[in-house]
Amino acid sequence: MKRIIKKILNVKGIKIIDLKTVDKVRKNGLISETLQISVKLTKGQQSRCPVCGKKCPQYDTVTTNRRWRHLDFGALHTEVVCDTHRIECPEHGIHVQRIPWARHNSGFTEEFEKQTKKGFPDLEIESDRITAVKLEIT
Repeated sequence: MKRIIKKILNVKGIKIIDLKTVDKVRKNGLISETLQISVKLTKGQQSRCPVCGKKCPQYDTVTTNRRWRHLDFGALHTEVVCDTHRIECPEHGIHVQRIPWARHNSGFTEEFEKQTKKGFPDLEIESDRITAVKLEIT
């Protein structure tokens, strides 16, 4: 099962630790079932600068359970969950380590952003939200 999920995620350099579904209350008050895919970076992907990709020393302790919104699996809202830490790059300073499935400072996976942009090219995707921009209807 984990091998299939890894192929569906389309991300290299990770190990799937756990899969579970949880009920989450959304901002609108509705409860939806969420698939949480807990992953761990492989050694080759750990402690890399998100700007240049070089291996760097850890700066501080681990941030647990950081989440990225991923494409839904059927009716399930989906999140990738991973422990992360900050690194200190001699060239770029202190950053959260590079995450292979997301842009730097994004709360969405690259696959989610790509599909969202494909369907709605005028949307602006920020670190943790999607904002509609001016739409011209002719």
